[in-house]
Parts: sequence; C-alpha cells; structure tokens
Amino acid sequence: MKKIYIDSYPTRAAAVVIEDGRVVEFLAEKDRTPKLVGNIYKGRVVNTLQGMKAAFVDIGLLKNAYLDMGELPFEVSKAEFDGEKICRPLRLAPGAVIMCQVVKEQFGTKGPRVSPVVSIPGRYSVIVPDSAMFLVSRKISDLSRRAELEALMRANAAPNTGFIARTLAEDASDEEIIGDMRFITDRWEKIKADYERTPVKGLAYADGDLLIRTIRDLITPDIEELVVNNAADYERFRGLLDRCGIPNEILKIYDGDEYIFARYGIIPQIKTVLARRVDMDNGGYLIIDRTEALTVIDVNTGKFVGETDLQDTIFKMNMAAAEEIARQIRLRNIGGIIIIDFIDMRRKECREAVISKLSECVKSDRIKTSVLGMTQLGLVEITRRKECSVVNDMFVVECPNCEGMGVIFVDEVLVLRVREALFRFFEKNPCDAVVITVNPAVAKEINAYNIFNREFVKGKSKTLYLVEEASFELNSVDIKNARAFPQETLDTFVKL
Repeated sequence: MKKIYIDSYPTRAAAVVIEDGRVVEFLAEKDRTPKLVGNIYKGRVVNTLQGMKAAFVDIGLLKNAYLDMGELPFEVSKAEFDGEKICRPLRLAPGAVIMCQVVKEQFGTKGPRVSPVVSIPGRYSVIVPDSAMFLVSRKISDLSRRAELEALMRANAAPNTGFIARTLAEDASDEEIIGDMRFITDRWEKIKADYERTPVKGLAYADGDLLIRTIRDLITPDIEELVVNNAADYERFRGLLDRCGIPNEILKIYDGDEYIFARYGIIPQIKTVLARRVDMDNGGYLIIDRTEALTVIDVNTGKFVGETDLQDTIFKMNMAAAEEIARQIRLRNIGGIIIIDFIDMRRKECREAVISKLSECVKSDRIKTSVLGMTQLGLVEITRRKECSVVNDMFVVECPNCEGMGVIFVDEVLVLRVREALFRFFEKNPCDAVVITVNPAVAKEINAYNIFNREFVKGKSKTLYLVEEASFELNSVDIKNARAFPQETLDTFVKL
C-alpha cells in the first residue's frame, strides 16, 4: 500500500511517497525556485538557427528558452499542386511573439526547453488544443478498454481539440472522465483569455503547485493515507479530494510536536538522496555520479560475499542492485541519459535476467523510463524523461572552493595562484610594496619555502607583507597597495 506525507511551511513544501515501507519519491518545491515545466509563456523570438532548426525565445527568465522548430504546426498554403493544397511548416522570425510551454527545466548552462504544442493535464486526461489526436496511455494494456477510452474522448471533445487518456482513466467511470475533460477544457479557455492580456515575455499560466500535483499525479486507488502538517493545506486538500471524487477518509492532519518526517521515520531514507554512495541492505553499494550530459551508476559488491560461487554472487548482487537503482532513479528524479555499470556477468542468461528485472522495476515509475539494453562494453543504457529539477538542485549549490570539481587544489598550486595574482597586480598597479592576505594554510606554505623572495623581493625590488586571515577560503587571495595602510599597521605584518 502507498502513503504520502507532506511537510509544508511558508518557504518550501515537500512530499514523500512511501510504498511498502520505503521512500520511492521525494518532491520538493521552494518559493524562490519555482517549477517551470508546464508553465505557458508569451515569448518573443530572439533569434533563429535555420541550420539547427532551432529558435531561442525570451520568456522573461535569465536564460533564453530553446525551441525545436520541427515541432511547429503546419499552415495550409493557398497555392495548390496537382489539385491538392500545400502544407508548409510555420516559420519563425526574430521578433515574433509565440505561445510556448516549458517542457524541460533549465539545467547547468542550458536554459529551459519550450514547445509550441501546448497540453494541460487533468487527473484522468490531458487536453491538447488545436489538435486532432486522441491517444491512450501505453500503460493501459487492455485493448478493449483502450478502444472505449478513445471513443469516449472523441464523443465528448470540443471541435479541433485532442485528448490523451492518462493511466488513471483505466479504472475511472465515464462520468469522472467526462467531468475531467470539461474541467480542463474550461481551464484552457481561461488560459487563452489570460494569454491575450499577458505582456510579451510574461507568464500566462503556471502549472499547479506541489499540493495540486500531488492530487493530480500521485493519488492512486491504492493510496492508504495522505498526511499533512498544515491546517490550511488540510482544508485545501479536502476541497481538491471532493472535486476529484476521492474519499476524504485517506486525509489526515499531523499536529504533533515532532517534525513530521522524523515522526514517521522518513529522514534516514531521505538523506540517501544527496549521497554519492548508497549502501544496500545486502552489504553492496552504488556510486551515483551526475554530469551535465548523463548520470553514471556503478555497482559494487562491497561486503556482500555470497554463499556459493563467484558468478552466483555477482548475479545476486546485480539483481538486488537493479531493484535499488530503479528506486534511486525515481527517488532522485534523475532524468535524461543514465548509464549503469553492473558487475560483469559471463552467462548470457544472467545478463538477460538482470535487464528483465530492471525493466520490470521501472514500470512502477510514473515518468516514462526506457531500458534500452546492454552495450558491447556491458553498460546498461536507460533514458528517463526530464520533468522537474533533480532533487539535488533543490538542496545543494556548487562549492566555491572546488568550483564543482569535487576536489580542491594542493597547497603548491594554491601558492602558484597567489604568484599569478601578484604578477597581474603589479602589471596593472605600478607600486613598490603590497599587502597579501591569504588563508593561514597558504601563508604557512609561502613562509616555509620563501618562494616569492627571489622573483619579487630580489628580482623586482618589491616589498611584500603577508597577512593570515582565517575567514578566507583556501583559494581566496587579496592584494592591496601598501600605501593604503599606516606604517604602524604594516609593522605588525610579516615581511617576506
């Protein structure tokens, strides 16, 4: 059974999904970094790259959004060829104003990705305006039910409007689905009206906040309880549940003195979200490394030694890892390309069993995830649709000391960087004496080898004063003209 716990306070909200006693999803949202995916903007085209079939659109954010012009709709030309009208793709020119929806969050050096094809999700269906498509979720495998849903949507859709049946529609009644279709159709009409009043580079529609998305995307028939720690959110949830026809019995409010996630024993599992190393119950462990292009997961036996032979030990370890990897991908909300380095297996049937296990485990993920198979090097490839930001981005920032490398320079390199800074300073500021302020560890290295004496003191007839500052980071250096200090102050500094 599934349980959902929500921690809400003014600057942040977080939701945790528990399945069979284990955390499988962790969603967080901060007021300062709102989610972009699903938002609709009135953008202005800044420039186009015909060779790449791409356009860059200013939607009012720090970085321009990327738009694939291959997604632009077609227009029917008045000209005819052999009696048939000619359809040409719409062309965008710099300065054009376009309605676009964010489909991919900004990440690293890349801005968000937008699409001219707008879709608005409801609980049971998704509306696709200006479209003739009627599709059914691939997770609904019953062919007769698929046909029923498609016929139902066609019969109740507004003209020139397409719909997609979501997975939850499989067990919903016709009345629930039709009600949902009408609700999001009304919402689309309101969005169109709001769009006309929206200034260029403005937000015309913001997708639902974490509470709305919880009801829309996470509440399924197997939900056992939904616990919130905020009275206002409790009342809001009651209204949302009533509108969706979900029994209010699952909703509970937590008013204890202890932190809600601590009360339900969730914190230890959440902590693994930020860890590079994930220890498994059998003694093995995973190493998860993320780059801008892809995420790499390495499987290690660790303390797991097995009971029979080596190949059996490796097989059992990989099978357990496949299950944990599927959970970690979902828990961390890892999107894009994922490469898994399982421990090498000699037997073909073992490799196929591990791939099958992994494919089975990712089926429970509500976000489209595809296991593409194993390469000749024995690496397993996975793709997962990127939606919101990776959980790490909500809680950590790049280290100012290592600049994202995960390592810091050794003392010798730090001293060399001070040396380079001195050369640059003297080049721009002709003076005879300077005061150098650095971290005590760097100052110790400079004093130990007296490395600036030959180049600057004897070679250039410069006077160098050295100051230790404990508050300075290892890679920080400050150089000032000594004339900025009174002589009695200079006398207290170390003279190189």
